[in-house]
Amino acid sequence: MEETSIRRAQGAREKFMPLINTLDYILGVHGLALLRNWARGGEAAHHAVHKLIEFTSQYGDSTERFARDVTESDVRAGYAAWSASYDQPGNPLVSAEDPIVREMIDSVAPGRALDAACGTGRHASYLAERGFKVSGIDASPEMLALARAKVPQAALEIGEVTRLAFGAATFDLLVCALALDHVSNLAGAINEFARVTRPGGCIVISTLHPMGLLLGGGAFFRTMAGAHGLIANERYLVSDYVAAFAKAELAIEACVEPLWTDETIAMLTSAALAPETFRVALTGLPIALIWKLAKPQAVNR
Repeated sequence: MEETSIRRAQGAREKFMPLINTLDYILGVHGLALLRNWARGGEAAHHAVHKLIEFTSQYGDSTERFARDVTESDVRAGYAAWSASYDQPGNPLVSAEDPIVREMIDSVAPGRALDAACGTGRHASYLAERGFKVSGIDASPEMLALARAKVPQAALEIGEVTRLAFGAATFDLLVCALALDHVSNLAGAINEFARVTRPGGCIVISTLHPMGLLLGGGAFFRTMAGAHGLIANERYLVSDYVAAFAKAELAIEACVEPLWTDETIAMLTSAALAPETFRVALTGLPIALIWKLAKPQAVNR
């Protein structure tokens, strides 16, 4: 399919993107299913090839049907567009991440908590319910307005995760959910998290799993009006996070990688066209990367 420029970007924070086609994505998922099975040979590999040929025969000429006009934006412009629909149900990443982050929050005694990149207040609300005195920052005024309505008792302000406007050792718990793969200075953000967390305190971080980003995933979204968008992501590896934690002298207490399941796969709109192939391709692959970190107590010398 010929790549066609879709429309002039609206403002400096949006970029030209070619007309993308979700048929390409679904064909890629078929390829992933084959790649995961080719070395097994026999029936498994044959079945994957058969499904790829079957799908191509059925939909191969339907390029216009699957065309999508997508605008790539930076964090502020993207989340401004996404804010009204962000809390709609059916986000597989949120579904996989939410219970694990809450379990980690539950392991910390209530105190002062910072929700860094709080978005619409999903975790800030839970922190408040658990008895924490909650502060939060976010770069998007539109997302922050929704969070303030959801958690009126929290102190929520515009801010950047790489420049936290708080004193050292302020918080007992810091949560940063699904945000760091939008940050260009990972080590700087982690260093700020360590600075504002008290010795003995805890930091919980969740991100889209690097494997998903390397396989072409990202922060794709659809607005309430039906427009499609993508927020630019950085592609950090697990080793990049570990190096940043070590530099900030944070101890890793837990690393959890929830896997794609039948439930989360079913949330993908495109999966309805090839449910068996999506299941074979994605089941057992990680969807999120979640860390629980500790800031060590100061050592008396």
